[in-house]
Amino acid sequence: MSFHRTLILACLSPLLITGWFFILYFVRNVTSHTKVRYDRLREVLIIASWLFQPDIARAIFASFSCTKIDGEYRLIGQLDIKCFEGEHKWMIIFVAVPGLLVWIVGFPIFLFIQLKKDRSHISMLGNKASLTKLEKMENEKFCRRYGFFFFGLKEEYYHWNIVVIAGRCLFIFST
Repeated sequence: MSFHRTLILACLSPLLITGWFFILYFVRNVTSHTKVRYDRLREVLIIASWLFQPDIARAIFASFSCTKIDGEYRLIGQLDIKCFEGEHKWMIIFVAVPGLLVWIVGFPIFLFIQLKKDRSHISMLGNKASLTKLEKMENEKFCRRYGFFFFGLKEEYYHWNIVVIAGRCLFIFST
């Protein structure tokens, strides 16, 4: 597979998985005549983003990995591509930089903001008996959406998996 297709596919992979899930979910709900719950798509997108983030980071950082050969900068791993010229320049501008902003920077920031904003749901986990029915429903929805990132951690360390995500990206960047 060419470098450019790999980069595009890596950046779109969470969206493609979510779209595939939507199609399957929609077909299942149409055939069973139940209401489609679109909040499940957000959950799938968040988990798919977390799962694919190392591959996305690897593809994006590889698009910036150039070496000077005979006075020209060439892409490491595919030396027939001149860096920052022609098609590579457009891939950097329209795929790599937006991918970097969305998946490498934006995704961890989004998770941190969501967990910090709704931190009260994390503290409610130990006190489920005193919650109203509405609070239980909201807490369950929050846990289904973000619990993957904080279950098993002490309340004050709810952000730890975001640090791990950032560390993974730094490690991939350094290699």
